[in-house]
Amino acid sequence: MTEKLPTDVIRVYINSLLFLDSKILMINLYSKEIITLAEKNIVSGVSNSSVEQMDKLLTLLLQKFDAFQKINDRKSYMNMFAALLKCIAENLLMPQLAERMLNFQQTGKGEGIKTLAEARASLGSFDLSSLDFFVSSDETDAIDFNFIDSEHLKLFHYYPINLSRTENKSGYVLIIDIRDYSGFLKITRTSKDAELIKSTFESLNYKVEVETDLSASAFAGVIERHLKSCELAKYSSFTLFVMAFGDENDLVCGVDGHSVSLSFIKRKVQDFTYLNGCPKLFFFLSARGVRPELKLDINESAILSANDDSVFTDDRRNSSKAEISEPKNSENVNSKGDCVSQSQNLQGISMQGSTLDRSDSVPKSSDCFVCYACQRNCTVFGLKEKGSWFANIFCGLLLEHSRRMHLLDLITEVSFYMSSMKLTSGNESDDVNRFGQLPEVISTLRKRFYFVHPDL
Repeated sequence: MTEKLPTDVIRVYINSLLFLDSKILMINLYSKEIITLAEKNIVSGVSNSSVEQMDKLLTLLLQKFDAFQKINDRKSYMNMFAALLKCIAENLLMPQLAERMLNFQQTGKGEGIKTLAEARASLGSFDLSSLDFFVSSDETDAIDFNFIDSEHLKLFHYYPINLSRTENKSGYVLIIDIRDYSGFLKITRTSKDAELIKSTFESLNYKVEVETDLSASAFAGVIERHLKSCELAKYSSFTLFVMAFGDENDLVCGVDGHSVSLSFIKRKVQDFTYLNGCPKLFFFLSARGVRPELKLDINESAILSANDDSVFTDDRRNSSKAEISEPKNSENVNSKGDCVSQSQNLQGISMQGSTLDRSDSVPKSSDCFVCYACQRNCTVFGLKEKGSWFANIFCGLLLEHSRRMHLLDLITEVSFYMSSMKLTSGNESDDVNRFGQLPEVISTLRKRFYFVHPDL
């Protein structure tokens, strides 16, 4: 007698998911490889109604189980069942439990808390006390609260720029520019951004490659090919620009209408062993939604009063400049002819730089810089004949200040100028003046990154 498959149990589990958000469930099911990206896209495109999407998704799940049952593929059936249970328990059950417990603490009411708590308890808990987070002194460099002394604070650390073996270039830049969506959207994007970025980085002695009009499935292969080229020539950094239509889930669209996740693109680069310890820079110039970001009025009076009390008033700035521009003796000027501050003279030190690492290993997520051209759920702005706001401001500042400003300082300046940009029209009273755009940055860089050798 063959063992009966738990079809009835599965239907109960699936029907219990009806109250969940379809988008959240789809992301979790896709991450567990229960549904494919194509199936996820099909369900996402059913309708804007979450109810219709959920109905389609649950129907799809049941069809997949029925298909395994018909061909008596018990292994695939049970593997999918186990993955579904894990998805529900790890990614959906715990957040709901936390939400309901919080509601219970605030209101004294918590529907279903006992059931959820029992289910959570059955999963077991992870005992952190079993892990030894503290290594003995002979396994590390005797770190204590004084390990950063005054000498360490005098240093700043930067990534080395090693010219490639074959072309004597400073780094590798890949631009992925999806322009032609006429196959299903009947529109095309401007090529101005890619042209501007390419010319800018080539003028800074970077190897620049441009890939256009890729399908979603082609992204992985193209990135892998360029990563191998980067390794072959021994480049010291890898920079990736992605320009395509995107959405609030940080998915970008290929020319075939299918989507690819930006987190997947980042992982492809992060997992490339050659780039361990090397700076990996990501610039995503795609929209992350359809809403323009609202602009707020700054409290001008507060700024003026703060400036009145500032040590950097105009008079003091001028006197400070006068003192520096006419040094009293040659000891105030270094070998390069640059002025040295009085405090540095008193301490007898000068700014030093270091490209060295403290150890042979770093966290896996380190040495990455991710810049989105806009905030989540917001859109990007620009002109067809000139390109986007972000590309124009970033490239302009990079060309002017790349030798004296590191990447994070540059992006701060980009944010400053972008914050003052506004949409223009013939009528000054239009609401377009209240909309803007601001980039978002996530950085795990351990050192300062200069696009060209800094003036140290």
